Amino acid sequence: MDILVASGNQLDVEGVTDDYKGAYPLIVYDNEFKLIDYVLMPAGTGQLTAARAYDTDGDGYNEVVVASERGRLMVYDTNARTPNPAPRTWKQAYSELRQGAAEFVPLP
Repeated sequence: MDILVASGNQLDVEGVTDDYKGAYPLIVYDNEFKLIDYVLMPAGTGQLTAARAYDTDGDGYNEVVVASERGRLMVYDTNARTPNPAPRTWKQAYSELRQGAAEFVPLP
C-alpha cells in the first residue's frame, strides 16, 4: 500500500530536491515511508485537500483524485487494479470501525 500526501506550504520534503516551482506537490511514499515519486500540481492550484483513490471511469483501475482550495480537481490514472470490494476512501478512517485501514472491514 502506498501513502499519498497532498501537501501544503512546507518548505521542503526530504528526498524531493525541487523547490516545487511554486506548486504544492502530491507526494507518494511506500509502506516503509520511502519517497517513491511526486507530482507537481499546476501553477496556481493552491493548498490541496486529502488525496482519494477511486475507480472514477469504471475501467477496473484506481485513479487518484485531488481537489484544491481554489476549486481545481486533478485526476491521475494509476496501474493499481481496484479490489473487490473497493476501498471506501470517502469514509473517514475508511470504515465504520474507524481502524484507519484503506480496505473493507466488515462489521461484527
